[in-house]
Amino acid sequence: MRQAHSDRLRKFSAERFFLSAILIILNVLVLLWAADAGATGFIKVGDRAKGGGGSIAEVTIVSETVGVKFSNQMAKTRVVQIFKNNTGHILEGEYIFPLPFGANIVSFATWDDGVKIDGVIMEKVKAKKIYDDIVSQMKDPGLLENIGSNTFSAKIFPIPAHGTKRLEMEYVEYLPLLNRLYSFTYPLYSEELDINARSLTIDIELASDFEVVSPQIYFKNIVFVKNSANSYTASYSAPSFNDKVDFKATFSLDLDSDRSKTITYTDKYMGSEEIYFLTTFRPFENEKDAAAAPEAKPKKAVFLIDTSYSMRGEKTGIIQKLFSNIETLDGYDSFNVIFFDSNARALDVEFIKADAAGFSRLRSRLEKIKPFGASKPMTAVRELIGMVNDTGGAGVNAILISDGLYPASEGERPLAKVLKDAFETNAPAKKYLTVSALAVGAGCENDRLTMVSNAFMGEFREIKNLYDDQTQLVVPAILKSMAGGIVKNVKFSPGVGMSVLLYPDATQNVNFDSECYAVGKLLQRSSVNLDIEYDFRGVRGGRKIEAPVKESGDWYVPLLWARLRVNHLIARIDEYGENEEMRREIIELSKRFNFVTKYTSFLAVPPSVLRPRRIKPGDPEISISAPKDSKLVLVKLPFAEAMKAEYDEAKGLFVARFTAPAHIKDGRYEARVMIVDKFNREKHHALDFFIDSTPPVIYAKCLPERILRGGELIISANASPDTASIKAKMPDGQIVELKYDPLSKLSRAHKKTGEKDKAGVYKIELEAIDHAGNRSVKFIEYTLSGEAASLDAAADNKSAAGDGNAK
Repeated sequence: MRQAHSDRLRKFSAERFFLSAILIILNVLVLLWAADAGATGFIKVGDRAKGGGGSIAEVTIVSETVGVKFSNQMAKTRVVQIFKNNTGHILEGEYIFPLPFGANIVSFATWDDGVKIDGVIMEKVKAKKIYDDIVSQMKDPGLLENIGSNTFSAKIFPIPAHGTKRLEMEYVEYLPLLNRLYSFTYPLYSEELDINARSLTIDIELASDFEVVSPQIYFKNIVFVKNSANSYTASYSAPSFNDKVDFKATFSLDLDSDRSKTITYTDKYMGSEEIYFLTTFRPFENEKDAAAAPEAKPKKAVFLIDTSYSMRGEKTGIIQKLFSNIETLDGYDSFNVIFFDSNARALDVEFIKADAAGFSRLRSRLEKIKPFGASKPMTAVRELIGMVNDTGGAGVNAILISDGLYPASEGERPLAKVLKDAFETNAPAKKYLTVSALAVGAGCENDRLTMVSNAFMGEFREIKNLYDDQTQLVVPAILKSMAGGIVKNVKFSPGVGMSVLLYPDATQNVNFDSECYAVGKLLQRSSVNLDIEYDFRGVRGGRKIEAPVKESGDWYVPLLWARLRVNHLIARIDEYGENEEMRREIIELSKRFNFVTKYTSFLAVPPSVLRPRRIKPGDPEISISAPKDSKLVLVKLPFAEAMKAEYDEAKGLFVARFTAPAHIKDGRYEARVMIVDKFNREKHHALDFFIDSTPPVIYAKCLPERILRGGELIISANASPDTASIKAKMPDGQIVELKYDPLSKLSRAHKKTGEKDKAGVYKIELEAIDHAGNRSVKFIEYTLSGEAASLDAAADNKSAAGDGNAK
């Protein structure tokens, strides 16, 4: 743990301006101590994830407020947490928050002295430079790298001694239909991490364009309150919550099949309209597929169980609980188990009868698991393929049970390619084998687990903790789903005459009672015309989707498309190497839609949204820098009512017109700005500005005062510190701009006199303008003669000396 020493405290006071910025660098990373990542958001100080020996942790959670809004299948979650520093030292910390698989953070903010500081997306290199420039004076900066997990991390500094730090975050996730239900989970605890008791408030709003069916909450006996057929709410509050349970909710929708297959959204961007669409495929909506498919025969089940070192502790407990109540399996006559770490070992050389005795034998073996060694799933996959080859044509459904913390490659070959080759080159496996993946525990590498399920046409699910009420049900549920039928090789393709960027561009697998989807961006305006092809129980099927472009409020469709487009580009870069054009597109999409990628970070500093920062009494307008497509921009000055700003195309800024009363004294004031973006996200800024009615003071002179024809004249000026520009009007009418010279700390200009100029006294008019637009004028003189130029220059002694210059 780092602690602040007295010299740092003194420096902190001296450098208050820099520290008030509260720099936050946000990235996605895989934590080395991944087991800690399955909890609610928390701050880790130094290398300690929890207090030891009964001591109070350096930083604890005081309160946690969670707001969840469901809009059809989209969930937007807003989290506000207040943390307390329990020490007498200023601390630096690392904020950790585990994101649900597929979720995107769309905003992050911290508070400093009552002022909210919103994070903005920046290119990672630029964000790191700003971070280094400001923070390096006070500590060694650390910038975490994005290496592809679902855990969110931010550097937090300072956390005041015996003070608090407030953090806010908002993320969105699209909830695909799984077994005809939409499911949502908010993590509240971890078996590996001591999270202290804290005040907890959860508010839920469920609204849909369709009738909501069977909404359920699996948390503290609370229930949804029905407001209408399409709207439900729920809430929970506790002054001291420390239970080992996550918040879970499920619901279904009475979908109009035609209305729900495709939704479109028109996004106005950079003066043009962009049309996006989301199309879903639900196999169960066409019962003819099930009727036409051959009847499913009894199958064999195989469980690939990871027993490597990372599976110790709670993860082993989850595996034991998965099988604690199983006595038989509907649709299966036998099973086997392959345990693997760096090697693979089958429970039996033959398949075991799927009855009470067989599963009792499995439970006895699970009680003896001692996790050890590395995880090499390909050893288990090859053993599994051997089992399939020995069955003589019987269907085999397998479940890989792991945390996914294994290498993404085998030797120098990417794991995805190794898996694909293993599947494609073995005819019995390709025809008879399906493998699903089940992630168990916190901090799982879900991407690597889905590599396996995708390669072998299965599905993916997860159990995050030992207390999950679905733990004892999930294995039979997955196997039942696979026995009922996995719809394989689902491929969305554009129809004739349709120009579109459509993702995902790879085939998908989905069980019969669930759904998969594709999102697209039309390259030219047309109706949506898609072909869907798939395999079900060995029979090739297809559907055609046709839908007109209609206006909707489904703002999340462009965001989903952008996320999948970025995933596509990153996959191509990973496969073929760095590509500058693709990298730039990823950065632009990240900035536009406000989510983190491997090339971008969130950086939170007080932004300069207010222009000008100095205002002259009587000024008619003020400008605010905000995205052009913002829904609302309000500015509140202390001497005026809140004003709505309108976008000015010429300036590229939002402009609010007002009058600063003449009686307002010069000085520092605070403006409050609220910006509501097109996704209805509010950002609040409190920024200083200055009322300034005093023109700048100039001290100026010529060197030399007497000069020969053709000689070089140096004009020097020293002006008030808020001076923005100094210009000189020469006797011939030419305007010369003075430039700041850091060596002399003066603003200067060099000008040659004319060879044919007449002798005499000449005047130069100097104009100084400050940042508020105040203007002052001074005159200085020089004498042109045939005599030698004097080395002594007479200053304009009537000018008052300032202490600054235009830089």
